[in-house]
Amino acid sequence: IYYVGPQSRGSVSLYTYDGDIWTFAQRVTDINPSTNSFGYKMAIHGNDLMVVSASNTPHPASGQCNHYKLINNLLVYQSTIKNFAAADYDRFGCDVSVNDKYLMIGSYGINDDRGASMLYIKVGNRWKPHETITEKNINIYGSFGVSNFIDTNNRFVVGAYNAYGTGMAFFGKVLPWIIKIN
Repeated sequence: IYYVGPQSRGSVSLYTYDGDIWTFAQRVTDINPSTNSFGYKMAIHGNDLMVVSASNTPHPASGQCNHYKLINNLLVYQSTIKNFAAADYDRFGCDVSVNDKYLMIGSYGINDDRGASMLYIKVGNRWKPHETITEKNINIYGSFGVSNFIDTNNRFVVGAYNAYGTGMAFFGKVLPWIIKIN
């Protein structure tokens, strides 16, 4: 649950359900004091929770993604994922999706707002940069990566709300060592 707190830093609250009632269990805030809008976008897969927040350091309007793991009914911080191709106003963290092997984070402001989705691969309990997914012919301000989703079969869809003057969805699949966009 997203909560706007003081100075819009935000937080994520965890509730447990006993079959009858929901009970507050934990509130988590970002460990990085320079972020805001923590919890703006979230994705969950199994016991992994990915929480996006905006940041102004070191790049204005570039976010980050914090990885938490549910352990003994509490969210435990694991790591912070930053844009491996960070740039001012890249809008990294505009959307997030995760499965057991891959993490996709949208960055629709990168490359003159043409946009991209950053793909990370899970190695142990860490997320390592894997690939930048783009549409090579997208127009300036196309905003590729404004939304993205990856399923358990590594199929993905990436949204671009201004691609070619209209909104579009791009479908693809992560295959061993290659990314294919249909």
